[in-house]
Amino acid sequence: MLSFGSRRDIVKSWSTAIPFTRELSVERVDEAHTETAEAELFSLIASLRNFCRFPLFVFLVVCGLLLSAECQEQKTYPVTLSGHTVIEIGYSFNVLPPEQRAQMISERLQKAADDPTVPASIKLVPSDPAIIDLMAGQNHLVSVLPGDATYAGVTSEALAREWAAAFEQAIREYRGQRSWGKRIEQLLLSLVTVAGAILLLFAIRKATMRLGTTIAARVEQRVERTHSQVAAVLPRYQLHLFVIAAFKVLRFVLSIAVIVFGFQLLLFFFPGTRYLASQLWNSIAASAYAFAANSWSHAPAIGFLVIVVITTWYLLKALRFFFRRVAEGNITIEGFRPSWASTTQRLVSILLVVLAILIAYPYIPGSESPAFKGVSIFLGLLVSLGSTGLVANIVGGIMLTYMDQFRVGDMIRVGDFLARVHKTSMLTTELHTRKNEIVTIPNSVILSQEVTNLSSSDKGELIINSTVGIGYDTPWRQVESILKLAASRTPGVSRTAEPFVYTMSLNQFEITHELNAHLAKDASYWATKSELNRNVLDAFNEFGVQIMTPSYEGDPEASKIVPKSRWFVAPAGAHEQTDGKSGQSFKQAG
Repeated sequence: MLSFGSRRDIVKSWSTAIPFTRELSVERVDEAHTETAEAELFSLIASLRNFCRFPLFVFLVVCGLLLSAECQEQKTYPVTLSGHTVIEIGYSFNVLPPEQRAQMISERLQKAADDPTVPASIKLVPSDPAIIDLMAGQNHLVSVLPGDATYAGVTSEALAREWAAAFEQAIREYRGQRSWGKRIEQLLLSLVTVAGAILLLFAIRKATMRLGTTIAARVEQRVERTHSQVAAVLPRYQLHLFVIAAFKVLRFVLSIAVIVFGFQLLLFFFPGTRYLASQLWNSIAASAYAFAANSWSHAPAIGFLVIVVITTWYLLKALRFFFRRVAEGNITIEGFRPSWASTTQRLVSILLVVLAILIAYPYIPGSESPAFKGVSIFLGLLVSLGSTGLVANIVGGIMLTYMDQFRVGDMIRVGDFLARVHKTSMLTTELHTRKNEIVTIPNSVILSQEVTNLSSSDKGELIINSTVGIGYDTPWRQVESILKLAASRTPGVSRTAEPFVYTMSLNQFEITHELNAHLAKDASYWATKSELNRNVLDAFNEFGVQIMTPSYEGDPEASKIVPKSRWFVAPAGAHEQTDGKSGQSFKQAG
């Protein structure tokens, strides 16, 4: 049985040693509570004994501690001379960590190697039964401590001899690389390297210029001989410049490679910069290896992308071939007009390209990165915000195509424009006006306005007209004959389709008659209409019929006609005129 004092001492020691028993403060242990403290103490001891009855748990804990201790990485720090590792330090002495010890030894070794009066041989000087000093002359380099030997797993003497040999070899190599003979050799090698790099750069420049000129000429000849579509995209001079530019890029890449390799050789020749050369080579090799490894890891995905691109390319060519035959009429599809072929080909091609992009997107390297997704979202936002008018014009172009409102070559009236259709596309329509102007109108604007097609799609002929107002005292049959006579005299009016006359209205003072004539193929609309109006004037003057338009207030004393004798008064007398009936030219003096 323990005494009161011993029990209190035991409680004090357990409350101090075991963290979860520190709550058992010694202040609670007094003479009035001795029995309670003793009960708590022995209850704790009993719990620990019960806990330690699990030998398996104890065995596992011990094994884990041993394994963790063995698996701890033994980090060492190098002692270097001119960037080269001589020995490694892993034992800390007193307050000096291994890293600081290695740095101090490196500074002493560098100082001894730079001093030519210090011998290269290293002496082992025991300074203590357990410590061996390594001396270079009178310079102390390092002390081999028992901890170093234990850390290395050898005896102190063996470790001292190993370090001494490494120091001697490092000092001799360091001084040998910096001798005058070696420096002259390094300088000559540097001059040879610089001269070789300059000659190689000139050779690369000359070779790439000659090869570029030769290959550009051969490519031009091949394109001209095979009538390739490349000639339609790139003119001859641009194709020549493109090939020359490609060889300039090749020259730049080769020149950079020569400069980098020569610079690395120069760094390697001199001992003081050899470490930089090694670092430069390691960085280049690491970058090349990372690029090659990354490319190899993405090789299956890149192969799949190549297959998708090639397949899409040939499908587009097949679509182009098929719809070209449809447009030419060689392939007939019931209910499908040849004029729809071009627009339909564009739509199907766009859908095919979009489908190919959707298939290939997951296989694009880096497509899952946040940066790639951010750029994709940003581009999508730009397209969605700026493509409102674009989409409207595309939809308008598609609707105009399949509605067949007009074709290229038709004369149409859109708003204030009366012009011939020059070109159509999915975005715009170009009109050719009588002033020889090209007016570009967005398809959405055309779709929102009334369009009048003046061309006859069935016969392929356009109708031109001329309107006159004739008094009630002139027979309408005579007026119709005069108008038809004027049409027959007009060059550019079709001879296969007979002109016709409409009596448009019976007005207060005159009758409105409209002459309609078919425009011949390839004839100018405005020139022919102008000539038709002139012939109408001549014909009514010839037969003494007065034109009452644009207004009529009363009968004049004399009829307002131009007699035939005055048709060619000066300066019109020198102009050649054409007789509509005979088609022969004649002159009449004023």
